[in-house]
Amino acid sequence: MLGLVRLQSESETEPRLPRLWLVFFGEACGRPWWARALRPGFRHVSAAAWFDRAERWIYFDPLSSGLHIEIDTHAGFGSRFAQLWRDSAAILRVRAVPRQGRLPPAFFCVGAMKALLGTRSRALSPRGLYRDLLREGAELVERQAAQQEADIGECRRAPGATA
Repeated sequence: MLGLVRLQSESETEPRLPRLWLVFFGEACGRPWWARALRPGFRHVSAAAWFDRAERWIYFDPLSSGLHIEIDTHAGFGSRFAQLWRDSAAILRVRAVPRQGRLPPAFFCVGAMKALLGTRSRALSPRGLYRDLLREGAELVERQAAQQEADIGECRRAPGATA
């Protein structure tokens, strides 16, 4: 799992390097009315990154009920990672670009991801963000065909997290 995220030095003497995030595209939890307007498998987006100095994974999941953030050890993140790997229609490895700027005008998963990753994408949907990130040089980690996804339309969240 750590091989997917190349570890980076965060030394005070070295220039700050862009962080690598794994960006997971999948289904929205529940059956929100707006999900029908979005492409299956690209109805929600979340991300995770390894922070070497802290030896922790950060999982960033913007939900309609608020921002859900999990901080976990490498060993503890294994089950969340397995769930994300299984349930994602696509996973991208994205080098975030630290940028100063405005927050997105509306807080939704795509706007939150654009702020987190520092992308200048104009996407409004997870699918549009996916395409823009690929154009900007993101690396495709895995992609499952939506028709082969047995439980498309389902999602699994950590206990206590709501959509």
